[in-house]
Amino acid sequence: MKYNTIINFPEKGIESFSLSANEIQTVGKSYSKVFFYMLVESGTALFAINENKYSITPATLVIFAPEYSGQLLYASSDFRSEMLIVTKSFLDTLPASDSMYKHIAKVMLQQRQVNPLNKSQQLVLSESIRQIQKKLRLLQHHLYREIVQNSLVAFLLEISNIWIENHWDLWEEYNQVRYEYVLKRFIEVLMQNYRKEHLVPFYAGQLNITPQYLSLIVKSLTGRTPSQFIFERLYCEARTLLCHPNLSIKEISELLQFSDQSAFGKFFKKHAGLSPVEFRKKMTHRNSL
Repeated sequence: MKYNTIINFPEKGIESFSLSANEIQTVGKSYSKVFFYMLVESGTALFAINENKYSITPATLVIFAPEYSGQLLYASSDFRSEMLIVTKSFLDTLPASDSMYKHIAKVMLQQRQVNPLNKSQQLVLSESIRQIQKKLRLLQHHLYREIVQNSLVAFLLEISNIWIENHWDLWEEYNQVRYEYVLKRFIEVLMQNYRKEHLVPFYAGQLNITPQYLSLIVKSLTGRTPSQFIFERLYCEARTLLCHPNLSIKEISELLQFSDQSAFGKFFKKHAGLSPVEFRKKMTHRNSL
């Protein structure tokens, strides 16, 4: 039996709710810019993810990333899970230091789609999701967006910590270990150099591999190109800097090593749909409300 369902696109960029078998109308529909996190609490299910089938039991975290197609094929009558749906654009706005971003980026890379948990890990993630749900209800809070963002950061950091605890950052096959190592080093070098180095050949050179090989590894593990990672981090940093009124747009373009203010403006508008000036006005207006 296949479950054909429809989950509404989260208008605020993030939604969280409980999902039981009799409420399922769509799970796993492929959205190009949405992440799904499903914490299974009871019952069993069968998922197809990128044509691979997985039997799911309680205390399992299932992750659907934009690069993966997934479908719920079967769920038992006592199936129940907690769902968290986040748009990529909302994830791009998360406030995070460079060290925190490395852990958040690791989760967003989606190295693992099906994650069996021990009881303690399940409780930690369940509590993290409940905190997100609690913050989402505080619609009149003056810092609503910020407290929701920070509760999501805490959830993603907990996932990263579980992966470290379970040694899931290492794969048994040599090529996978090698690929994983290169990807990890690429992210580390990126976090140290993204402000001043925007081109893939630089990062490949730092890793002593060719740009083509770096692109092959990153694409095979994440579904994204190295350039996308570079530009996404630049865009995230640009948004953060534009929220600081003491910095002029010219100064920001220089900090991020663009050739001139015009080049920075074109880059930012391509990603945000707004010019840096328009974005700054929008954020100033939002913060004044």
